[in-house]
Amino acid sequence: MKKFLTPFKVGLVVIGSVVAFILMYNIVDTSLDDNKGTYTTYAIFDDVTGLVARGEVQMAGIKIGEVESIELLQGKAQVKVVMRIEGRVKLKEGEPPTDKSVNYWKDGATVSKKQASPIVGTSFLDITPGVKGRDMKDGDEIKNVDKSGGFDSLFKKFEKITSDISQVTDSLAKTFGSEEGQRSLQKILERLEEIANTIGRFINENEQRFTSIVTNAEGITGDVKVLTSDAREDMRTILSDAQAITREVRYIVGQSGADVQEGLGSLKGTLQRLSTTLDSLNYSLQNVSEITDKINEGDGSLGQLINDPTLADSTEKLVDDVGSFVNRIVRLKTIVELRSEYYGRQSALKNTIGLRLQPTDDKYYLVEFIDDPRGRTRLTQSTATSTDPGKPVVVREENVQTTDDFKFSIQIAKRWGFFTGRFGIIESSGGVGGNLNFFEDEVELRFDMFDFGEAVNPRLRISTAYSPLEYVFVVGGVDDIFNSETFDFFLGAMLRFNDEDLITILSSAPAPSFN
Repeated sequence: MKKFLTPFKVGLVVIGSVVAFILMYNIVDTSLDDNKGTYTTYAIFDDVTGLVARGEVQMAGIKIGEVESIELLQGKAQVKVVMRIEGRVKLKEGEPPTDKSVNYWKDGATVSKKQASPIVGTSFLDITPGVKGRDMKDGDEIKNVDKSGGFDSLFKKFEKITSDISQVTDSLAKTFGSEEGQRSLQKILERLEEIANTIGRFINENEQRFTSIVTNAEGITGDVKVLTSDAREDMRTILSDAQAITREVRYIVGQSGADVQEGLGSLKGTLQRLSTTLDSLNYSLQNVSEITDKINEGDGSLGQLINDPTLADSTEKLVDDVGSFVNRIVRLKTIVELRSEYYGRQSALKNTIGLRLQPTDDKYYLVEFIDDPRGRTRLTQSTATSTDPGKPVVVREENVQTTDDFKFSIQIAKRWGFFTGRFGIIESSGGVGGNLNFFEDEVELRFDMFDFGEAVNPRLRISTAYSPLEYVFVVGGVDDIFNSETFDFFLGAMLRFNDEDLITILSSAPAPSFN
C-alpha cells in the first residue's frame, strides 16, 4: 500500500501544478507588459555617441527615468531616442514658434546629452521641465534638443585652435625659413644699422649745442615760475612776455634744427635691441624648422606618435574596449537572495544565500551557498577478491558517508516570456531546473531535479513563492518526491533585492596587476 501511495501523491502534485499554471497564465496573459505610473516621450538627436539603452535620464542630477530604446530613422542621419519618465514628473510642451523656420518651443521642456566622463565616454540624458504650455502626454515629442553641451564640442574648439596655430607656424617658417626670406631680413637689418650709425654721428656732432638749448629752456621755466608766484595780477602781461620768449626760442630752434634731432639719441639703443631681437627670432625659427622637419620624418617619440597610424588605431581600439566594458558593468544587475525554509519531517532549518548576476533581462548567472540539514552524502564502492574457499570470490562493499558540509550551486539561466530554464550545478550535484513567473513576478513556481547518482531516484523539489510585500516572498513546497524515505515538505520566507551598491564596488575596484 505504501508503494502505491507515493506515486499517487506525485501524480496529484504534478496535475495540480499543471492546472495552477494554466489558470495563472490565462489570468495574467493581458497584464505582463503593463507599466503603471510612467509614460514615454521621445526626442530626435543627430549624435548619440556614448548613450545606451536603459541609460539614465536625469533632472537636476536626480534620476527620473531611463532610455527605453534607440533607433535610427530611415533615410535620415538622425536617431530617435525613446525615454520612459516617472509619472510624478510633469514636462511642459512650451509655446510653439511664430517663425516656421525655427524649431524652438519657448519655455518648453529641453533635453540634452551629457557625458559623465571624457575618457570612458558614457553619456546620460538631462531634462529641464519647462514652465509654459500643456503637460506632455504619453508618446509626445520633446522639441527642444540642446546640442551645444558636452566634451565633444570642447574638443572640436581645441582642435580648431591647434589647427590655427599650426597654420601660423607654417606661415612663419615659409616667410623667414627660406633663403629668400633670410636675405630680405638681412637687408632690412643692414639698412637699419646704417640709419642708426648716421643718427649716432649727428647726435655726437651737435651735443654741445643741444645742451645749451636745454640749459636756456630750464632758466626760462624757472623765471616763469618765480613770476607766476609773485605777481599773479600781472599774469597776462607775463604770459605775453612768455609768448614773445617762446617765439624767440622757436626762431633759435629753427636756425639750429639739426640740434633738435639730438633728442633722438635713444633711437640708437632701440634699434640695437631690435637687431638683437630679430637675431633671436631668426635662431628660434631655424630651431622650429629643424624640429618640424624631424617630426615629419618620424624621428623621435613625438614623430613616431604623429606619423605612425598604428599607435592612433591602438589607442582608439583601447578606448572603445574600455567603453564597451564599462557599459556592460553599468547594465549588470546584482540581485541578492536570502532564503530560510523549515522542513517538517526533519524539524530543521535550511538556509540559503544567493547572488544573481544579471547582464540582461532575459539572462542571468546564479551562485548559491546552502546549509542543508541533510548534509552532503557521498557513496563509495569497493571491490575485493578472495582466495578463501569459504568466502565469495568477489566481495563488493558500499559505503555511504554523510557530512555536515556546505553545498553550493552554480547555474546559468535563460528566460523566454514567463518561463525560465536553468542548468548547471545544483547543491553540489549536476542538475536542471526551471521557473514559471506570473503577476509581474509576484508569483513564482519553481522546480529542481538533481542528485542523479546519490539515490535510486533523482531528487525532485517543487516550490511556490508569493510576494505579499516588495522584496519579501513566502515560500512553500515539497522535496525529494521520488524517494519516499527522504520525502519532506517545507515552509519558509525569502528576501530578494537588487543591490546597486555592488555595482559601484565592482566598477571602482582596482584592476589586477600582473607585473
